[in-house]
Amino acid sequence: VWFEDQGLVEEAISHAIAAGDPDRAADIVEQHRIEAFDADEWPSVERWLKMLPDEIRRQRPGLILMEGWIAYIRLQLDQFPSIIERCKAAAGNRVLDDPLQAELEFFEGDIDFWMGDAEGSRQKIGAALEKVGDRRCFIEGEMQLTLALARSLGGDRDGAVQYLKQRIHDAPSSAPIYLTKLRGSLAIVHLLDGDLARVLAEAKPLNALTTSNDL
Repeated sequence: VWFEDQGLVEEAISHAIAAGDPDRAADIVEQHRIEAFDADEWPSVERWLKMLPDEIRRQRPGLILMEGWIAYIRLQLDQFPSIIERCKAAAGNRVLDDPLQAELEFFEGDIDFWMGDAEGSRQKIGAALEKVGDRRCFIEGEMQLTLALARSLGGDRDGAVQYLKQRIHDAPSSAPIYLTKLRGSLAIVHLLDGDLARVLAEAKPLNALTTSNDL
């Protein structure tokens, strides 16, 4: 408890495991994952997961979805079907909380995107964003990125650009990782359209944002 209160998450996990309380260790991982992703410290999340017993990791949908985000960051898209299947198996007959259900639906929508089903991806990720909550975090930012790309792939590039500009306008300055994802999304949409002047225009504030926040 003391280590966690001091922000020393890895030490807190280690002590919980040493005390024979792996469920408490898993609780700590789940409670601190968002702030770690938002700080661009996803390797820490990967280390935390490896500290937990395999049995606990198989039983908790939240931990399985964390593995999904690590795979997403590493572009290991081939792992998504297994992640989705394992998550649903771990949930069983339980209804997942909205934020976790949103993440599960996002991975399904991301598969659709890479399979070329722009409309299927747009629908699933749009539904996921309605459940994720107003967290303005890394996870929501990645959802917005793929949604914009799906809209662009489906022929609605202008709509995707206007949507992202509105999200950027509404985003608080206190959510730098979220803003980074939005500005990066806008740059990518212009890049795929071959509009290099607009890519450059978006890349400059993106670079300033990531530099000033050590992202």
